[in-house]
Amino acid sequence: MTPAARGAPGLREVAAHAGISISTASRALSGHPDIGEDTRRRVAEAVHELGYEPNLLARGLRSGATRTIGFLVRDLGSADVAEIVQGAEVALREAGHSVLLTNSEDQADLDAEHVRLLAARRVDGMLLLLADEGAGATREGLARLRVPFVAIDRELPAGLGASAVLVDYDGGMRTIATYLAGLGHRRIALVGAPQAIRPGRVSAVALRAAGADLGLDVLVEEGPWTTEFGAAATARLLASPAPPTAILSGSNLTVFGVLRAVRAAGLRVPGDVSVLVSDDVPAFEFIDPPLTALSQDPAQIGRAAARLLLDRLAGGEPATELIPMRLVERASAGPANPPDGGADS
Repeated sequence: MTPAARGAPGLREVAAHAGISISTASRALSGHPDIGEDTRRRVAEAVHELGYEPNLLARGLRSGATRTIGFLVRDLGSADVAEIVQGAEVALREAGHSVLLTNSEDQADLDAEHVRLLAARRVDGMLLLLADEGAGATREGLARLRVPFVAIDRELPAGLGASAVLVDYDGGMRTIATYLAGLGHRRIALVGAPQAIRPGRVSAVALRAAGADLGLDVLVEEGPWTTEFGAAATARLLASPAPPTAILSGSNLTVFGVLRAVRAAGLRVPGDVSVLVSDDVPAFEFIDPPLTALSQDPAQIGRAAARLLLDRLAGGEPATELIPMRLVERASAGPANPPDGGADS
């Protein structure tokens, strides 16, 4: 009868196959320095021939570490979130850790529930891409944690001791404002700026500040990153007595609502109104017209978050890393129309 037919082999079978004691086999598998090379080789051969898989849970209970990282995300359906997860998972896997993923579906109550769940699963640390960074229940749960955690593009109280990866929206919004001012725009808008999380809140403040410095009128439609909100908010803006000549979408979902409303109004992009997006994805290159965007590397964000957490697990202090944004110029942004509605650019 093969080992597979008998069921999964254990450490006892490995030891017997190698002709050594169970304790010697255990020390060989854990890399103990007192074990000779010949013994290590025999144990490795036994492991391979028997198909032995170590009981990581039991090992974790003995050592106090599970080699598992909890990853809480606000919305796994978002393309950039998926890339952040992938970047972090690869870095953590290469360091010998597995990832336990939870999805809050943009609901603050699920954030709090998932923090409790991950703590109960005895994860060694957490990566947090929260739906609502200010929710009291979530902050209370984080305050009770006894493992390190990293906030991904979220602001948490300093007393919680979190490391953080933050996107440089101050620099990004100033880049957009300067770019649009150079094209002759004097009245611009931001559509989609959820105030419960850092990206929406900081982007709105930063664009207003940059606009004030450049003499621009800045309109902000605070609201969720949804196609529906993008369409409704853009329709309001375009129907106003003094509509903006350029609209910046706060996310890669909201922009589809912006484009829908612009076209429903019978306007051309960019001839009548320029449309830009603050969250680039590869598909935007192939939209007609291709979308001018602010871009940050989501995989880089994930890798940075993993690196900060691994540093904390090694005994390091909380730290913050800033991720830059860059402007990707495409055809959806052009010169502002003159007051009489000049020709398409």
